[in-house]
Amino acid sequence: MSLRSGGFAWGALALLVAAASFGSFCLGAAGYGNLARPTAMPPSSTDLLVEAASVGARSTVSIIGDHLDDASPAAIAKAGLADRAARGAGVVIGDGGEIVTCAHVVAGANVVLVRFPRGSAQDVPLRATVVGVDADADLALLRVHPEHRLNAARWADSASIRPGQQVIAIGAPYGFEGTVTQGVVSALNRDLKFKGHNPVRFIQSDVPEAPGNSGGPLFDVGGRIVGINAQVFEADHGSSMPLSFAIPSDVAQRVVARLRRKAQ
Repeated sequence: MSLRSGGFAWGALALLVAAASFGSFCLGAAGYGNLARPTAMPPSSTDLLVEAASVGARSTVSIIGDHLDDASPAAIAKAGLADRAARGAGVVIGDGGEIVTCAHVVAGANVVLVRFPRGSAQDVPLRATVVGVDADADLALLRVHPEHRLNAARWADSASIRPGQQVIAIGAPYGFEGTVTQGVVSALNRDLKFKGHNPVRFIQSDVPEAPGNSGGPLFDVGGRIVGINAQVFEADHGSSMPLSFAIPSDVAQRVVARLRRKAQ
């Protein structure tokens, strides 16, 4: 009786184990089909900066300028102006050929040429018209008549940026066009205390810049303009810490709108 009972118990136990195993296998098979699939990794900070540089480079231009006694096309060609090192940089802000740069980049020049990024459809420098200049804000609006559609950059809201935010500059430091440098916003609303009226409170960054960056864009990681690079602080004794200053995009947009209205 005990053996039978024992036999029955072992048989029942075997059936239960088999059923549990089968159930586990079924659950496992069903679960296998529902396992989380690998998802795409979010882009890294480096990936975002690389993309921003790629986007920004398409709309960044080099500015060449001089004062020539004879400003005819033949005289410009003879002077070799189109082959000279850039005075500064600029950024395309409209499909119609509008370009923003710094006023000091075009100061004193009666001939201004714009050279476009290598590989763009517009491979010949174009002569630009100075639509207007705001010396106090250190901004100038230029216009060219391109043979092909230009890549215009988008504006960002400079009021939304914060210290520590990553930014990149593109320009022509010492004539090396298309140079990309990267850093972070260091401070906001900097008053550089220039002589006379100064309506601009600058964005300070630690992005390395040099003469030739002036007028070029300061981009956020989305490739949008947060500022126009204007000044670099250079200590008399030399400094290993970059101190660069950009005109906020909100100020630049207001000045551009005013210069357009005055030119009409």
